[in-house]
Amino acid sequence: MDRTNARHSRVACIQKRKLRRLVVPDFQLAEELRTMAKHRMDFWQEVHLENKYPSIYLDGHYEIIKELCAALLALDGWESSNHECMFAHINEAYAGIDIDFGYLFDLKDTRNAIDYRGVKISPSTWQDNALKIMVTIDALGKEVERRLKTIRYPDQPHPLRGPL
Repeated sequence: MDRTNARHSRVACIQKRKLRRLVVPDFQLAEELRTMAKHRMDFWQEVHLENKYPSIYLDGHYEIIKELCAALLALDGWESSNHECMFAHINEAYAGIDIDFGYLFDLKDTRNAIDYRGVKISPSTWQDNALKIMVTIDALGKEVERRLKTIRYPDQPHPLRGPL
C-alpha cells in the first residue's frame, strides 16, 4: 500500500478528530497494553485449536496487533477513536518498521466481518495469514519495547520529536 494513501491519512484523521493529541504521552497505558498483548500471545501459544476455531484465532491475534499499535500511540501522545486512524498514525510515524500496512487494513476488514457479521474463516485462511500476522506482531512488539527502553533510557531520538 502506498504510505500516503489519502483514505488512511493521519492528517485527515486529525482533521476529522478521529486522532487526538493527549496532553502528555501515557507511558503507563503503553506498559499496560504491552503487558496485555504479551498475556494474549502467551494464551494463544498455549491453545492449539486453530483448525477448529480459526476465526477466533484471527480475531485474537488482531487484538494483539491493535494493543501494540495503541501502545505506540500512547507513547507518542495520541489516541484514536478507530483502528484505521490508529494504523494511519503508525504507518506515517513509523515508516522504518517493516510492516505491510495495506495488509493491516485488510486484516481489520476481515476481523470486522468476523466480529460484526459473524463471518467464519476456514482453517486454511488462518494458516495463510498466520505467518504474516506473527511477523507483524513481532515487529510491533519490538518497536514498543524499543520505545519503552528509550523512555527509560532517553539516549535515542524519538521518531516524531527528534532527540529527547
